[in-house]
Amino acid sequence: NLKVKCSTAMIRCLVSSTLASSFFRSRVPIRSFSYISRPRGEHKSADYRLFFELEGKHISPWHHIPLLASPSWNEPILNYIVEIPRESYAKYEISTRDEHNPIKQDIKNGRLRFLSDCGIFKGYPCNYGALPQTWEDQAHFYHEYEASGDNDPLDVCDIGSQIFPSGTVVKVKVLGVLGLIDGGELDWKVICIPIDDKDAGSFNDIHDVEKIKPGYLSHLRNWYRDYKLVDGKPINKFILNGEYQNKDYALKIVQETHELWKKRKADILSD
Repeated sequence: NLKVKCSTAMIRCLVSSTLASSFFRSRVPIRSFSYISRPRGEHKSADYRLFFELEGKHISPWHHIPLLASPSWNEPILNYIVEIPRESYAKYEISTRDEHNPIKQDIKNGRLRFLSDCGIFKGYPCNYGALPQTWEDQAHFYHEYEASGDNDPLDVCDIGSQIFPSGTVVKVKVLGVLGLIDGGELDWKVICIPIDDKDAGSFNDIHDVEKIKPGYLSHLRNWYRDYKLVDGKPINKFILNGEYQNKDYALKIVQETHELWKKRKADILSD
């Protein structure tokens, strides 16, 4: 159920799974820590944008929200930005081309993208989002995987028990990673859990997931393999035999993509 405290221009939210999608329809700004996400345009339209603000000024969730939420990379806590709440259908993403990089609904072939039910899941199988200050550089070719990056921030699959509205900034710990080949491009899915989740203390690495949520990771992998079949597209493929890699491997990918993002920013500033 929903508990709301309202101030002049912001709303703090605790959201149950059944009501999370209602925030897409809300015209009231959502506050997440010190960041405010403010909607413009009609929900489920090509004009819809979710902008981010800090201290009354527009910021880019991709570039200005720090990746690292802890003091160091020793047992790191990361920030991630929720794009798609679990069990919802609209395919939202950070726009890497728009000014201030708001969240918007993806459009393919002139039509707004919506997901279909697939496997055991209704809508999206987890809270889904992006790690700020990371970049899967399309110009960076991974010889060991024979693929390049997908030109987007690194993706997050939040497997926690809560459902967060789009635009929420959540602190998480990394558990592992799954390597997907989507449209011929390498598309990592970093598996995380919020640090304040009721089960967070029991999840410390990817092998813990099977102990506590048996079968879940297999269903999640199958979802990523099959979810585009409804659109008449072939199944997605995986690298590393479709096996989830552990926390250390995942953090290596996170740090690599963070360095690629820093190089991108430096190149832009030098132009």
